Amino acid sequence: MNRRPPPAAEAPLGSSEVLAEYASSLQRLAQNEAAAANPSTSAAAAATCTPEDVAVFFESHWLPKHGSSLLEDGAVHAAPSYLASTVSHLRGFFKRLGRDGQFSHATQTGNPCCDDLITKLTSTYHQQCWQQGYAEKSAKSLTFEQYDELTAGLHCEVSS
Repeated sequence: MNRRPPPAAEAPLGSSEVLAEYASSLQRLAQNEAAAANPSTSAAAAATCTPEDVAVFFESHWLPKHGSSLLEDGAVHAAPSYLASTVSHLRGFFKRLGRDGQFSHATQTGNPCCDDLITKLTSTYHQQCWQQGYAEKSAKSLTFEQYDELTAGLHCEVSS
């Protein structure tokens, strides 16, 4: 399968500008993690979560602990699609809490996953993985025998 490279991101994740944005939210992230351990305060933490908090969570905690794709450099990284899927699930979590729509920095309302910072984080991570040799792999194909067994089992289920 021929794959085109993803579009170039505006800033690498390690840039000083992005790190400066993240640094300001480290203290709040620690408070949010402490609140998550106590269910009575986790709703309050979710109500004040910002895109910067989400970015710090992914950069500092989620990405280092969810690696599974071995790259050419020997390092293990989470698949870019896994990051995108997790961001999508988190977006849905905030939506169910009533935090819907584009995040507004002026009013601190909206979904913190619906912000340019999170879009840049996911696209830049995908680009960095691609540049380091990451290649998506398709699921392993079924053998004819496995396919035949599966369809026979499904036919039995439908017939009963």
